[in-house]
Amino acid sequence: MLDTHSLLACGPETLLFLPIPTKVDDLHRKFEIPLKDLRSWKRLGESRAEFAIRLQEAYLSLRERNIWGDKTSRNIHRLKQIWRHFPNAKIIHVVRDARDVVRSLKTHRKRKVVEGQVVPTGWIQPLDDCIGRWLRAMQDAWSFRDHSNYIEMKYEDLIFNTVPTLTKVCCHIGVYFEEQMLEFHTVKGRSRDAALFPQNIEAIQPLSTTSVGKWKEELTNEEAEEVMRRTQNYMIQLGYEL
Repeated sequence: MLDTHSLLACGPETLLFLPIPTKVDDLHRKFEIPLKDLRSWKRLGESRAEFAIRLQEAYLSLRERNIWGDKTSRNIHRLKQIWRHFPNAKIIHVVRDARDVVRSLKTHRKRKVVEGQVVPTGWIQPLDDCIGRWLRAMQDAWSFRDHSNYIEMKYEDLIFNTVPTLTKVCCHIGVYFEEQMLEFHTVKGRSRDAALFPQNIEAIQPLSTTSVGKWKEELTNEEAEEVMRRTQNYMIQLGYEL
């Protein structure tokens, strides 16, 4: 939705802020930035932050936009490092009912690309690991909850109160809300190629309420009770009913 704004460019996940090797071939495929440039930046750059700046500048020029956003979900574990290098960075933390998150994580990574086609993997993750991921994200994020450049947004608010929620997010970024953001699913282009983010194909589809409360269908009573038992302190503070 933010990627549809006339000033914003938010392509696929870069993974640049994570403590893992930079994969220039992957970035070339995702962002269409010349491979020779990416290799040169990686070879000559003094830091990962410098590489990120160069990618940002190139991608904004390619998209003719002003502000770059990176939607790598695991960035939530790297806020201290991000702000160390980019003190003006605005963080948007999307929170969601832990039961729906765990329900989704159980089948992650549920898709893969084989010979250009998106196909299911059939993977099932242990419940304990899924709950742990949600808890770690909340713990790492809430260390910075009072930071002026941090904002929290509930997924359910985006679904049921879309315009007010997006307006608040735009204000946090420092841009005006644009109606065209609501038509994000009609936009075509490289940044909407499902093959580049097969785990989150739903992100290029119209907003839907079908995923809210889906845990009631896909978690057993025992699983739901375990999720609530371990996450209740955060869930209550976030305003979710147990």
